[in-house]
Amino acid sequence: MNKSFSGRLSELRKERGLSQKEAAIQLGVSQALLSHYEKGIRECGLDFVVKVSEFYGVTCDYLLGKSDSRMGFNGELGFRDIPEDNEMNFHTLIRAAANVIEEANRDGGKEYSDIVGRIYVLIVYKLLLSSRDSGRLPNELFTIPSEPGKYATSLISYKLESLFASLKNTSQETCQQVPRSVETVVEFAEQYVRDNIKDVIAF
Repeated sequence: MNKSFSGRLSELRKERGLSQKEAAIQLGVSQALLSHYEKGIRECGLDFVVKVSEFYGVTCDYLLGKSDSRMGFNGELGFRDIPEDNEMNFHTLIRAAANVIEEANRDGGKEYSDIVGRIYVLIVYKLLLSSRDSGRLPNELFTIPSEPGKYATSLISYKLESLFASLKNTSQETCQQVPRSVETVVEFAEQYVRDNIKDVIAF
């Protein structure tokens, strides 16, 4: 992976499927100047770095090679495997979730990343509704009252199925090396499923 600004600038443009001319128009510079930036012939100003960051949806730290996370996750949520990833705990779960979100942002497919984002929002919201019902969150935080909230939970479950199904219709990217935290979550979840349906179906 090229960690230089010029390398990442070029990489992001190609991931988005843009020509230099198209990207230059969007970024408000000439094609010749963008070409110089991508080749490392000229250095740009900070305002251009910020504009590129906003256009491609990555952090300035990522553009400048200071971080491998496009979304600004800190070291605890880094993408290099750590020993703790072998054990199923909340830290591993959060690291696995961070990896999935990072990859959704990395593959250049806006439709895919938007769907993944909506899925995460609805899953977390469903958890927050349950926290309200158990008294761990105040009612005032929500605009949907508790009673209709039960219907909201059912609607969320239905919508999640629809969103998961729509993921199959998005453009596919080549599978990258799977982080250990993700493997651990898959192994734990599948064992949990097997343990709870073994009396119903065997597979």
